Amino acid sequence: MRFTLATRSPSPRPSRCSMPLKPPIPAPGEAPPPQQDMAHRSHAFRVAAHRRRVSILFVDIVESMPLSEALGAEKWWAVMEEMFTVLSEGVEEFDGWIDSFTGDGVAAVFASGDERSHALRACAAAQALNDRIRALGTKLWRTHRVAPSVRLGINSGEVVVGRIGHSSSARVVAIGHAAGIAKRIESLARPGAVYLSEHTAELVEDAFHLRVIGSVDIRGVHAPVAVFELLAQCSLEKSGTSVSLPEMVAA
Repeated sequence: MRFTLATRSPSPRPSRCSMPLKPPIPAPGEAPPPQQDMAHRSHAFRVAAHRRRVSILFVDIVESMPLSEALGAEKWWAVMEEMFTVLSEGVEEFDGWIDSFTGDGVAAVFASGDERSHALRACAAAQALNDRIRALGTKLWRTHRVAPSVRLGINSGEVVVGRIGHSSSARVVAIGHAAGIAKRIESLARPGAVYLSEHTAELVEDAFHLRVIGSVDIRGVHAPVAVFELLAQCSLEKSGTSVSLPEMVAA
């Protein structure tokens, strides 16, 4: 599938980092049951599939095919095991769950709290995962002479969430147009970058600095999709002390 940048771009989005934050959300790991761990989260969706607004994060390992060919199957499996462990643990730390492993990446869903809450969690998770993959790359360079990087994409919107499959093979998945857009946005990101849809950007613009990428034509979507790059977290002055996003969401 081919994507092209449209000739028009959205107006620059003014920074809202200096504006007061909306009500804070729980810190990672402090969401109330049943979203405390994966077993409880899965149990919560044993009801019939239903519509729900979520934030979806796709993470893809850059140039995975040449890397796997260069290392061979066994060494590449060892590298992927370490990377998937980092990705899985990071997603769960921010109260998300792994929707699927894509062979050279993951799809993760964040649904805790209100729409702004799960968008913030997805963005904070994306930044944490990016940092941890960079650190892992340093280690893998010493052991395997490779330093994989990732590209990440996030979209927030309505999907159908529910368990799919039978008995022990059943898993919780999010299916819908919003998930497809998240995947397409991830494929546009440069290595080491996190790209957001406008839907997600509107929810987190008071907590993160954003850079306008432009409007993107995606086949199958009737209108161009505005895309932004997620940059540094905002820092607010609180009682004379600089406060980071993790501290703000824990407040």
